[in-house]
Amino acid sequence: MDPDDEDRLYAGVPGKGVYVVTRDQAMLRNRDHGIDLPYFGVYKTDWVAVDPNDANIVYAASWTGAWGHVDEAIFRSTDKGISWHGITHNRAPINVGAISVNPHDGYVHVGTMHGTWKLQPPGAR
Repeated sequence: MDPDDEDRLYAGVPGKGVYVVTRDQAMLRNRDHGIDLPYFGVYKTDWVAVDPNDANIVYAASWTGAWGHVDEAIFRSTDKGISWHGITHNRAPINVGAISVNPHDGYVHVGTMHGTWKLQPPGAR
């Protein structure tokens, strides 16, 4: 849910992508908006997290990279879910199981089958 707008929420939907839902509409966001379709052709976008300090920043995470194929696993939007881009740069199959944003520093914590990742917020050095 958007911390600044109780009428705006996000839902990762397996097989579809990410829905951005407002009082007036439900917008599906998928490869047409920057969320790449994985190698096997099925979205596994189960996890969504909103930065509690900047409602413009939304993350979506997928279960990807099975069977030796590496795909983008984490996507970030900086415009409330309108457009997305991958931020893991196809580094490794990480098979995301959970994602959250630290409210104190904006770092993203990602739980995977291979351990926990900590990713920088936009603009961090």
